[in-house]
Amino acid sequence: MANNEGYTWGGLSPSELAKNFAVVLLVIFSTQVLAVFDTILVAIESQYRDTAPALLPLQMQDIDLEQDVGAW
Repeated sequence: MANNEGYTWGGLSPSELAKNFAVVLLVIFSTQVLAVFDTILVAIESQYRDTAPALLPLQMQDIDLEQDVGAW
């Protein structure tokens, strides 16, 4: 009585129930899944960390704050 022509008591086919169960498991373990991706991305980032040129810090002494830029 629980199974009638390929449909379960919830009105879903077994494949749809399996998909829903997979989504529920993914939501429950999403933090662990994201942690794995984070670990991979951090490892990739650490390989290329020293390849970018160093950016010089902007020093306020080099900028004349009272200079007229001619906006008017």
